[in-house]
Amino acid sequence: MDCEGYCQYKSNPEGCTVYSLRKDCFSKKQKVMTHRMWEKYKDIARKNKLMATRKKLYKVRGSTIERSFADAKGIYGYRYARFRGMKSVQMQAYLTTACQSMKKIALHLTKKGLVAGYFYKVYDFIWFSFTKIKKDYRLLGIPKGFPTICNLSSAFSGNT
Repeated sequence: MDCEGYCQYKSNPEGCTVYSLRKDCFSKKQKVMTHRMWEKYKDIARKNKLMATRKKLYKVRGSTIERSFADAKGIYGYRYARFRGMKSVQMQAYLTTACQSMKKIALHLTKKGLVAGYFYKVYDFIWFSFTKIKKDYRLLGIPKGFPTICNLSSAFSGNT
C-alpha cells in the first residue's frame, strides 16, 4: 500500500515468460494493477445491494430517508446556512434535527392514539422560538451566531 491509499499488485516477470497467452494478457514486461484500499468494501456493498431484502429497502428509501433530507432542505432551511461559523451552523443542524425527531415522535404517537397534540405544541413552540430569534437577533442585542439559553429567556421577556 502506498501513501495515497492505493494497493498495487505486480506480476512476476520471470513467471510470465513461460505463459503462452502472455501477449493477450499484457503487452509490457510487468503488469501492475492498482486498487483503492477500500475497494473490497465497495464490492461487498455492491453484492449486498443486489440481495432481495436490500432491493425492497432501496424502494422504500425514497419515502423515508430521502424524504427526511427533502424536508430538511425545503422546510427547515438546510438549503442555506443561516449563520456563519462551524459552531453556529452545527447548532442550527442540531436544533433542526431535534425538531424533525420531535415531529416524527409526535406523528407516531398520534397515529397510535397515545397523545393528542401535546408534542405538536412543544414542537411548534421550539420552532417558533428558533425562527423568532433568528429574525430578531439584531434587535434583541444577541451577538451573531446561534442563540444561547440565556438569550432565549431574554427573547421572550422583551429585555435586550
